[in-house]
Amino acid sequence: MSSSAASRVAAATLNTIAMQLGELTQGASESDTLEFCAALRGLIRASAKLIPESAPIALLSMGHDVERSLRITQESVDSAPIGIYRIDGDGKVVGVNRAACESLGYTREELESLTVFDFDGTFTRETWLVHRTETQALGASTVTTTHRRKDGTTFPVEVYVKQFMFDGEPYTVTFVKDLTETLRSEQERRGLEIRMMQAQKLESLGVLAGGIAHDFNNLLMVILGNLEVALRKIPPAAAERAWLSDAEGAAHQAADLCRQLLTYAGKGKSLAEPVDLGALLREQAKMLEVIASKSIRLLLNQARDVPKILADVSQIRQVFMNLIINASDAIGQTPGVISISTSTMTCDQEYLDAIGISHVLKPGFYVSVAVSDTGCGMNEAVRQRIFDPFFSTKTASRGLGLAAVRGIVSKHGGAICVDSEPGVGTTFRLLFPVPESLDTRVPEPEPTEPWCGSGVVLVVDDEEALRSLAQRMLDRLGFEALVARNGIEGLAIFKQHRERIGYVLLDWTMPEMGGGEAFVELRRLKPDLRIILASGYAPEDIFMRLGNRHATAFVRKPYNIMELAAAFQAAAAEKEG
Repeated sequence: MSSSAASRVAAATLNTIAMQLGELTQGASESDTLEFCAALRGLIRASAKLIPESAPIALLSMGHDVERSLRITQESVDSAPIGIYRIDGDGKVVGVNRAACESLGYTREELESLTVFDFDGTFTRETWLVHRTETQALGASTVTTTHRRKDGTTFPVEVYVKQFMFDGEPYTVTFVKDLTETLRSEQERRGLEIRMMQAQKLESLGVLAGGIAHDFNNLLMVILGNLEVALRKIPPAAAERAWLSDAEGAAHQAADLCRQLLTYAGKGKSLAEPVDLGALLREQAKMLEVIASKSIRLLLNQARDVPKILADVSQIRQVFMNLIINASDAIGQTPGVISISTSTMTCDQEYLDAIGISHVLKPGFYVSVAVSDTGCGMNEAVRQRIFDPFFSTKTASRGLGLAAVRGIVSKHGGAICVDSEPGVGTTFRLLFPVPESLDTRVPEPEPTEPWCGSGVVLVVDDEEALRSLAQRMLDRLGFEALVARNGIEGLAIFKQHRERIGYVLLDWTMPEMGGGEAFVELRRLKPDLRIILASGYAPEDIFMRLGNRHATAFVRKPYNIMELAAAFQAAAAEKEG
């Protein structure tokens, strides 16, 4: 190519780059990038004007200025934050800037000896010709592709392509942007959106769980209350008594589940107390056998003198149920064995390191519960994910399962580890810390008969069955009961019988006028009125909502006659004091 032609190519190329930088500034979001591209565009425009289109003699006469201008132009292009390539019609690289070399790991000489096919797997010679023709028709195009570095690694890029003809030869100028950080940011944004959606779903589940638990608590109270009345009337030796006792035990466990749902919904509070895990397992054995398949044998292997731990009984029951469900599903319909073993362990650092929980627990004295099954076992890939929320290898999963188990164990200061082998079975080992000291005082024996009082009680509850049950219980305790369906009706009845009514048994959650609003109005009418609040929610939550207004007593649903009597006894004692 002649010097004159070369100068015209250089000028045309520089003008094209300047034009594309102008277009890039239109979509730029960062102010620094915008200012840089604008300044670079001006430099290139000025450099292009210094290259004459006249004869070589003119170029020679301006040699020094032109050479300096070209160096400035090259330095300007090299300073661009994105890769800039000039590619001929056959796909050969004929010019690059510094960012292009750095992104691919080549020197300028190495890169200018390659073709676009050497580092862009999208194009072959045939597809390049098609792409060149399409770009020539459109004037410009943008493609997303993958570039391959000198070391073989790849990275995503966005390529803006502009084509022009000069002296019958096609030239292509490309601007290449590395999308690695952009895609990473997008993935992080999507991940955040997914986590927010999951949080919203969990919040909705919490609201739903709280509503279901509240309604179910009311039903359980009717069941438990009537079972209690029936048991008191049946002779101790009657065969029917065992049936009713089993039903009462199952209803109490259902009430524990309701409390756990309310805790999950943020309307209950975990209650830690000394728990004998061996005794709890023996008590729960019948229900665990029902959960497991009929072809499975359940074995309890309990060591002697296992110390108590501080735990929420209802949550530990849920742990056992979830582990038995998981083990039963692993065994399936074939005959198998599930064994539950309790023991004490002194765990040193070496042991904790070996089972992979040294980052969770410190060396010390622990109560161990091992749940083993003869099921299908797990491979390492499944074992790594079993505690992920909503993860399951079954087509029909039964709840949060192992994710809930780990969460509960962690809340109790413990840890869980897994040992599994495909075709052999699985063992889950739970470690609970043994507290340094427990309250060893022997509790006073519970009375066999409820405390009795006298007076008129206003029962305010929106559930008819609960009103009737409370009325029968209060009658048994020596009280006369008046009933109301909601706060508005309760206030009307109280105003009519203000002098007679000494106590109010007030439900917290009711339509029209709830317990909180009714409480304020009742105390306004009679400041020393003895009000016993009734709710399935934790008392701390109720008292926090009341602020500095003090309730006389609290009874948690579902309650029995002994618990109701204790609440009224406390209210009567406070009045006398």
